[in-house]
Order: sequence, then structure tokens, then C-alpha cells
Amino acid sequence: MFSIGSLIFIAELICAQAIFLYSYPQRKLFIVRALACCGVCLALAYLFPMLRGIAYNPYYSLFRFLVLFGYTFVAALICFKCKIGAVLVACVGGYALQHIVYHVYFMFSLIEVIPREQWMEVIVCAVLYIVAFFTIGRFVAKKCFYNYYSKGMIAVSALTLFICLVLSRFVRLIQGGGNLIIICTSLYAITCCALVLVLQYFIFSFTIKKAENRTLQRIGEEEKKQYEISKANIELLNIKCHDIKQRISEGEKIPEAYRESVSELVDIYDGTLKTGLEVLDIILNEKNLQCRKAGIKLTFMGDGKSLEFMNVMDIYSLFGNALTNAMEAVEKIDDEEKKVINITIEKRGDFIFIDAVNYFTGEYRVENGLPVTTKLDEQGFHGVGMKSINNIARSYNGGLTVSAEDGVFGLHVYLLDEVNA
Repeated sequence: MFSIGSLIFIAELICAQAIFLYSYPQRKLFIVRALACCGVCLALAYLFPMLRGIAYNPYYSLFRFLVLFGYTFVAALICFKCKIGAVLVACVGGYALQHIVYHVYFMFSLIEVIPREQWMEVIVCAVLYIVAFFTIGRFVAKKCFYNYYSKGMIAVSALTLFICLVLSRFVRLIQGGGNLIIICTSLYAITCCALVLVLQYFIFSFTIKKAENRTLQRIGEEEKKQYEISKANIELLNIKCHDIKQRISEGEKIPEAYRESVSELVDIYDGTLKTGLEVLDIILNEKNLQCRKAGIKLTFMGDGKSLEFMNVMDIYSLFGNALTNAMEAVEKIDDEEKKVINITIEKRGDFIFIDAVNYFTGEYRVENGLPVTTKLDEQGFHGVGMKSINNIARSYNGGLTVSAEDGVFGLHVYLLDEVNA
């Protein structure tokens, strides 16, 4: 005896899992693989034996739905190039979604709000899946769900699978109570599955945060090494330039062949930015050299000494990230007159305000108060540099805001000077 019910179930399950999986990295010949796998899964589901006498036995039913889930899980592994854990989390998430949608339809059919027909089940599922795609599916795609699964998410997924398979199968053993008992059990199943999806979300968010913190820590270590190198390089450059300038002032003649390069070195020395704070001088002049090579003009106004209350590495990281982002934006501009970056520091009351202003071109988007990066390798983090700046600002009881108007971008950081408050 063949089963139309199994065929409809696995079709619903494939659609629900696709909402979680569609953004996953695909294997070669994905379309061919996907069509072949869907065809095989549907055929196997339809041909799954519904043995007379035990077809609706809860233990046999549990086995049947576990096997059908196994079909879709193997198919997902064949179609998507991800680790088994990431695929399992998505497939179980899809199962939970299918379970919720089915029980919503089932309850309404029991109370005769909608007819209990298979075609109506398909319509209800289709509508709810569309809603799920534009909410859950878009979220999973945007956050690169497959990169941040964890053992906790796998454990929660196993719990979801247990709820989906066991609870619904054994409800048939309940005697008495009629539709009321079944509806209450369906509500319980929906609540449990929804709760598990919420838990998956929070575990996923925690995993991302943990990964971000590891990245920021690694960046901090690299910045510390870079600071020491930059400090030594700037000191050496200053010594060389000062020595050359001193020789020129004493009337020493420079060979014609070296005159142009010496003149350039002297210009660099004369153009060094003086802020009154050594670490700020180092990072600004390091970036200023890079700006000069890229045809970008970097200006500074303010008193660097007003930042003496800050940790040296916080200053280096904050201005380093701010200037890196500004330079990446300005380099895309064709108009040479707009290749300008302005940095200002101003003390207002107990707060220090740091502004980095530059021109930009193209699309500008903000998420959670921070600009969204355009670099593909940072899409999961939405700009680690900006988050680093934000974390530094918050550590000094401050924060940051951004503005973008008429092609001008502004990063505005404010910090509380508790030492001199």
C-alpha cells in the first residue's frame, strides 16, 4: 500500500528545509543534484510501505517519519557544501517549521475554520512558508547561518527532532477528551518547536558574538605588534629627515641624482602631523604616508593631549580603524578634490568628541546603528572595524553615531573623560 500522506509530508519538509538551506554554499551541478534528490526523495516517500494493521501504530509511524527525515538530510548533504553539523541544524530547523505549520493547519481544520482536505493543507503551508521565507529565511541568509553553528545548536536540534517525531506520534495513544485533547497537544507541540527555534536563534547569536570577540582579540594582538613596528619606523624616518634637513641648513650640497628623493623626504618631514600625543602622531602619520601615496589629503585639528586618559592601544585601534574605513571610501572617488579626510578632536564639557569626515560614493546602509560593510569576507560581522570602534567608545562610557548626507560621511565618536571630569 503506497502513501500519498508520506508524499505530501516530504514535499512540505523539503520546502521548509529549503527556507533554511537556500543560502548555503552549493555543490557543483547544484540544479541537477537538487532535482535528482527531490525526485528520489518523493519517490521513496511514495513507495514507503504502509503495512496494514500497523500503518498508524505510533512506533511504526515514528520509524517512518525518522526515515523520511533521513532522506532529506542525505539529499541536503549531496546538494550543499557544508559540514554535517551545519546541514543538520538547518534540516531540523526546517522540520520544526513544517511541524508548526502543519499543526496550525490541523487545529483550524479540527475546529472547522477551514476544510480538512489535502489541497487546503498545501495552500495553507504555501502561504505560511512564504511568510517564513521573508522572515526566517532572509535572516538565515543574511547572517551566514552555516558558518556559526555550534554543539549547543546541534543539541537543541536533536531536542527539536525528538519533539517533532515523538510527541505527535504518541498523541494517538491518548484516550478520551476528543478534539480538545488533540488541539491542546498541537498547541503544546507548536509552542515547543517555536521555543526551540528561538533557542537556536539565541545560541546562534551567542556563537556569532563569540566569534567576533575572538576576531577582535586577534586584531588587537596584531595591532599591538603593528604599533611597535610603526613607532620604530616613524622614529627612524624622523631621525633621517631631521638629519638631512640639518645638513641642508648647514649648506651641504646634495648630489643632483638624490636631490628629488631628498626633497620628497623633507616634504614628508615638514608635513608630519603634530597632535601633542605620541601614539596619535604615530598612527596619523602612518596613515598620512599611505594617503599621500593614494593621492588623499589627510587633515587634523585638535589637541591630542585631551586623549591622554585613554589606553595607548585603544587610541591606535580607534584611529586606525576609522582612517582605514575612510581611506577605503575615498579611494573609490574619481574627483581628486574630494579625496580628503578630516579628523577633528574637540573637548565639550566632560566629553571628548572625535569626528572623521570624508566623501563617499555608492550605497550606504546602516544596521543596528553601524554602517554595513561592503566587503564580502566581513558580511558575517558587518564590519569588525566599526564594531571595534564602538566597543572602545563604550568602554569609556561613550558611543558613536554616523551620518551620511550629500555624499559626505561622518563618523562621530564621543568619550567620557572621567580622569578630568
